Amino acid sequence: MDDVITRLKDAEKSAQDLVAAARQRAAKAAADADKKSAERKESLLNQAVEDSKKMRADAVSTAEQEKSRLLTQLEKELDASLNGIRNKIPAVADSVLKELLKFAHD
Repeated sequence: MDDVITRLKDAEKSAQDLVAAARQRAAKAAADADKKSAERKESLLNQAVEDSKKMRADAVSTAEQEKSRLLTQLEKELDASLNGIRNKIPAVADSVLKELLKFAHD
């Protein structure tokens, strides 16, 4: 009978040891999973930051190109306008001169 009690106590101790070992493995697995999750989050965050920097750089580049294009267009329009005014100056000067000459003769 003592032998049976001893074996039952030994079996209970073995079961407790197995449960403790299983809990330790579960805790380690949970810690490993948490660590991997944190590393993945960090990696995703770093990638998002890099993507954001690239998108910003692309947006700045596009804005600079558009600015340059608009400035070039405005310069061409201004040149065309000034050339139109320059082309009219001789005719206006002739007209004014004729009127002055008429006024001087009158």
